[in-house]
Amino acid sequence: MKTIKLYELVSQGKKPIIKFNDNVYEWIEESVDPMMMGKIIGVSIEYDEIKFLLDLNPFEAYNRSVARHDWRDDEGNNVLSWFETSFYPKNGIVAIYLPIDEKTEIAFDFIEEDSLLNEYAKNTQDMSYVEWLENEVKQLRIK
Repeated sequence: MKTIKLYELVSQGKKPIIKFNDNVYEWIEESVDPMMMGKIIGVSIEYDEIKFLLDLNPFEAYNRSVARHDWRDDEGNNVLSWFETSFYPKNGIVAIYLPIDEKTEIAFDFIEEDSLLNEYAKNTQDMSYVEWLENEVKQLRIK
């Protein structure tokens, strides 16, 4: 799914639970790691990027278990995880920024396996989520 489509969905009130994939480091260098989870709770446009607010609190224990220890300690050794640094947000809410364009794929997957949003994300996004839902309802009425 493209970032601009996700922006539209969250703007309409959808708050998906996500899991970061291996593409995360293409866009986000100093916070989340692959496999970490969060819930998107807000979105805004800032300059040429989309700012997504993520609530990590419900997933903190899990996220700690998958965190990479690639932060340097006082002696310069990569032994700390993000959670052990001053960069981890005390309130558990983190902002991530992704470019606004029709080409940028999101750096995470939806984890609600049987959700309609997940099904929409797997299909082409030549229509909005609401249009897609209406189309699905029409298809069910035909059957």
